[in-house]
Amino acid sequence: SRASRASQVPLPVQQVLVLPYQAGQGLGVPPIRPAVLAQAAPIAAGADANLQPLGVCGVRLPAAFLEERASVRFFAIDVTCEEGRAWRVMRRFNDFWQLKEQLGPSARKLPGAPFPRKLLFACSGDKLEQRREQLELWLGSVIQQPRADWIGVLRVFLQTGRQMIDLPNPPAQALAAQDWRVEIEVPSHVSAGQLLAVSLPDGRSLNFNVPKGVSGSKIELKYDPSQKTLELA
Repeated sequence: SRASRASQVPLPVQQVLVLPYQAGQGLGVPPIRPAVLAQAAPIAAGADANLQPLGVCGVRLPAAFLEERASVRFFAIDVTCEEGRAWRVMRRFNDFWQLKEQLGPSARKLPGAPFPRKLLFACSGDKLEQRREQLELWLGSVIQQPRADWIGVLRVFLQTGRQMIDLPNPPAQALAAQDWRVEIEVPSHVSAGQLLAVSLPDGRSLNFNVPKGVSGSKIELKYDPSQKTLELA
């Protein structure tokens, strides 16, 4: 009911990408599209890479795997994808800083997850642990609601030089069974029958056929985990 819904925590507002075709044009578009591995280096991505979903369920920066190489600290990033596979990449603080700059101003001050500032002196002890926690929180916030133009850059950052690892109880198994509700804002120039690529809270992307009368407004969508589809709530 409207009353019970008003008492709930506000729904996450998800990013959408307008796809260059209409529904029903004979394209066999699957509801969940697999990520394409990026091979480019240095960190860079084009528009085509942004059309693919990120496909990441979560990230962790385990303190036990911090490394120091030639007086430079490397943070381990454990990445879990929607299929339950996991891998690890090693990144310097400067790599995170470069990623932040590439994502743009909106990624620099995420609500509740500010990017850690640079220090004048060496980062060690409690300061190093605080930096690790802040980077983990910031990166986790970035992948939860990635903008369409972030996807390619994030994929390269999270996959280049990866090593596959085993993680107990992959969170993707639990996430796949959830019944999500998300909110999107339909661009005013989009017409009925056009497809939007909607990013889910775990980084996946689903196509949604825009119904009549919703252009330029916010709508609530419900995710059906059994059918892997989005529909009006």
